[in-house]
Amino acid sequence: MMTHTEVRAQMERVREQLRAMIAEGRADEAVEMAFTMLLELQHHNIALVLELAKERRQRSGRQTERIDPAQLLLMLDLMVASAEDERADLAATSAEERHPRSRARRTPGRHAVPDPPPSGAPAPTARTAA
Repeated sequence: MMTHTEVRAQMERVREQLRAMIAEGRADEAVEMAFTMLLELQHHNIALVLELAKERRQRSGRQTERIDPAQLLLMLDLMVASAEDERADLAATSAEERHPRSRARRTPGRHAVPDPPPSGAPAPTARTAA
């Protein structure tokens, strides 16, 4: 592997070679040479990125989490039971809505406490049976 200084020196030599080619009137050849070098660098960069991704995957494992089949079945059973409970609650609620009197009969016979009389009003008298 080349050091940063070696890479920099090589790039300087390429620059000088391209300038010399342009000065000699071989501009098209210089452009093709630069283009070819860029393509090679791009392919090398892609190979390095893929290698890095492979190393990361090997080091840290797959990114997707695997679920134990038994846990998945348990979750599915809970969801089904919950849906059945909701269906039963809905059926009971709709039955009460269809027959409101049957529900009223089952409630105790208590009534709301009346509001107190306004101040200064005569107090209510006890009702007597006649």
